Amino acid sequence: MRIYPFIKMFVLGFMLGVYMLFLITIAAAYYAGGWVVVIVDKYQEGTAEIILLSSLLPLATYVTLREATTAYREIKKQRRHPIYLS
Repeated sequence: MRIYPFIKMFVLGFMLGVYMLFLITIAAAYYAGGWVVVIVDKYQEGTAEIILLSSLLPLATYVTLREATTAYREIKKQRRHPIYLS
């Protein structure tokens, strides 16, 4: 049980890094005058990408950041209370 918060923080930190890199790439392309193009064809392939880019990715970033701070607080709590470790 002691190792779980460390693994959780590592995985959540990695996920947050991927989310932020994705969002920064989109923002940099937009700022440089480029276009972020998602093609939606007649079979609605591309709708999932639009949903991901517009709503799910920022929400996932928020939830991941919140969970990472919770895991960090658990680790700090375990260090303060050595009895909690056993």
